[in-house]
Amino acid sequence: MGLAIPHVSGLGGGPACRRRGENAALLRLKWYARAAHPHGWLPAQIDARRHELTRSVLPKSPLGDALRYLGNQWVALQRFVDDGRVAIDNNRAEGQLRVVAVGRNNWLFAGSLEGAHRAALLYSLVQSCKLVDVHPFDYVKDVLLRVATHPQALIHDLTPKGWATTFGSRASA
Repeated sequence: MGLAIPHVSGLGGGPACRRRGENAALLRLKWYARAAHPHGWLPAQIDARRHELTRSVLPKSPLGDALRYLGNQWVALQRFVDDGRVAIDNNRAEGQLRVVAVGRNNWLFAGSLEGAHRAALLYSLVQSCKLVDVHPFDYVKDVLLRVATHPQALIHDLTPKGWATTFGSRASA
């Protein structure tokens, strides 16, 4: 059951797609699934083939395991094919949580409960900076210099996301 995936101009996979780990072929497959079969014909055909194979394959065989896995992930797969914004994996979130898992042993020696709260606050701040491509040291240094004179009504400019859009290019220069 081969699919001829057409080349679609403009689906080269920009920076946002690369951050999510998608490539041009994957984007074309999503486009193909939506444009060529807007009423779900392709997923229905795959589902019918899955049910057909399930009846003829031993459940403990490698193909049986693969079919069971496909059945367990079927709803998520349909959501991924239907919505181009959905990433195929959660590697980005897991990468951010890795810092928490690695640091867990270090938190045993935070000194006190209050010290552990401060460490968690700093970890959260650093991860927020990384999400918006801001160097944490530059951000903290600039915000500490600005916080005393910054207007309270514009306090949202001092969050990592607000800082990146308002001061990011000027502060790092």
